[in-house]
Amino acid sequence: MNILALEPWYGGSHRHFLDDLTRHSGHTIRPVTMAARYWKWRMQGGAVTLAQKAREALAGGFVPDLLFATDMVNLPAFLALTRDQLAATPVVLYLHENQLTYPIRDAAERDYTYAYINYLSALAADRLVFNSHFHRDQFFEALPTLLRRFPDFTHLDTLRRLRDRATVLHLGLDLEGHDRHAPNAEAERARDPGPPIVLWNQR
Repeated sequence: MNILALEPWYGGSHRHFLDDLTRHSGHTIRPVTMAARYWKWRMQGGAVTLAQKAREALAGGFVPDLLFATDMVNLPAFLALTRDQLAATPVVLYLHENQLTYPIRDAAERDYTYAYINYLSALAADRLVFNSHFHRDQFFEALPTLLRRFPDFTHLDTLRRLRDRATVLHLGLDLEGHDRHAPNAEAERARDPGPPIVLWNQR
């Protein structure tokens, strides 16, 4: 399967995830990325650049069977800009985080424009994939409150449909780097054959 992966915030954990997915997947993944800066501008305007880059990939002969977009993509905008070439291609939206429940210092500072982009992108996707059950559940618990902020046509009926499309794909672990920094691992295991201890440092 050929997968066109859209990531307008190609840095930090987003970059590690996409690099590892590309490296270890049994599918052919073609990343379409932008530098990890100006996150608000990436969510508002990144779709224009991603659409241009996607067209270049298609012009070069890459024919995607699937679009894989992350939560920083304004998916409706991207799909509108590529509808003549990608309208029939199924779409997965992967949510590393979301702008509705992302921790901020003061709830009054939250700009719901970006949370609504996440909601619209979820509606535009065929499948939603979250990085944890906690994240998925938190998103769906908060979404009704977002929609009720608006005066009418709140479309609360979309919640069940979105929930039915949602699944969880946990981040993978690449332990090769750990092994490289543990020269005495074999000796440690011989001395203490008990179960290993794993420290999981994640939100």
